[in-house]
Amino acid sequence: EQGRSVRLEQPLAKVVLSSAKRTFDAYPDLDLTHFGEERTGFYDIIAASSLPVMIDADDCYDQQAPKRCDHLKGKQLVSVNAMVSKIRAALAARSESEFFIIARTDAIEAYILDEALRHGTSPCVNIFEGGGHIPWVSPNELYKMGFSMILYLTIILFRVTYAIEQAIRDLIGGKQLSLKDSVNFQIYEDIVGLSPWKEIEKKFHHED
Repeated sequence: EQGRSVRLEQPLAKVVLSSAKRTFDAYPDLDLTHFGEERTGFYDIIAASSLPVMIDADDCYDQQAPKRCDHLKGKQLVSVNAMVSKIRAALAARSESEFFIIARTDAIEAYILDEALRHGTSPCVNIFEGGGHIPWVSPNELYKMGFSMILYLTIILFRVTYAIEQAIRDLIGGKQLSLKDSVNFQIYEDIVGLSPWKEIEKKFHHED
């Protein structure tokens, strides 16, 4: 499912975001799984996209363990110095110049504004927007505020979850598939890129 989602996003996105913690294992985002358990899913996403892929490596943030989803309350943060030290360690371990690291902070919710600004200006500034309890702000408004990258983490996830739930309810209720709520098989073939594979099959097919 991750690979198909990536193919849908490619015409619209500049970067593919792997929100693995929310989709691979169906567990809540309460620090129950980590990068090691999720890396196979990351490989699937990278293989399905020609875009840069942003992956949650699960430690460039300023929360104390156990980490909580940014939409959940009760987060506690480490000091600014501890957070900066983690970022420096990640940079030192980087083996390729094209590999870039983005740090995140949850300080705006856990601290008063002055302390939140200290956390936000020490590492790279970024914003995670959309869904949950975070208020909606349009991309144009965020750009005017000075943000150059916006990560919509939950909008597509919540819609897909709703669509799956509705499809199951329709099946249980004996309701026929409606193309108003679905793609047809031809569109699906285009999404998964069937045509190039048919050409490969035709080129190398051998009959005895």
